[in-house]
Amino acid sequence: MGCEANLGQARVRRDYSSESGLRDVSFSFRRVSWEQVSVVEAPMLAFLLIVFAIAALVTPEFELKASGVSIPILYFCPFFAATGIPCLFCGMTRSFLAMGSLDLGGAFSFHPLGPALFVSLVCLAMALIVSLVMRRRIRISVSRALRRRLIAGGTLLLLSTWVLKLVIWRNTGLI
Repeated sequence: MGCEANLGQARVRRDYSSESGLRDVSFSFRRVSWEQVSVVEAPMLAFLLIVFAIAALVTPEFELKASGVSIPILYFCPFFAATGIPCLFCGMTRSFLAMGSLDLGGAFSFHPLGPALFVSLVCLAMALIVSLVMRRRIRISVSRALRRRLIAGGTLLLLSTWVLKLVIWRNTGLI
């Protein structure tokens, strides 16, 4: 495990090494100008804040919380339309809307990974706020071996969640 700091150049680097001595993950924080922050971090944060505002204002049944006015659904899933089986991401929008109401059970029933993704995006928004306030760009580097393991594990998690979602949806009458 190594740690490197050079505060004169406003750069901090931490390496977390595996037992074999290979670097798996490294973080660096680099001071950037306001222009650089406004090109990447500010638009990402604005987008996330819009997503969270929609989740807070709209129910999973696509009604405005304050007035109960129904919102027309402007999307459809071509996979579901063609096969009658929900795709890997079917239910994610309703899961986000349920999380905006802090309905963890409902969010999980719409999509088992929805709450975890919602919390991850909240953490990303907080990191973007810190990045904007401190004007430091956070860079995370992942080794190729760890990246492959994460992709394989994420794929396995997504596929197993899909099967779980099909079982939940069949038992609750959503399909």
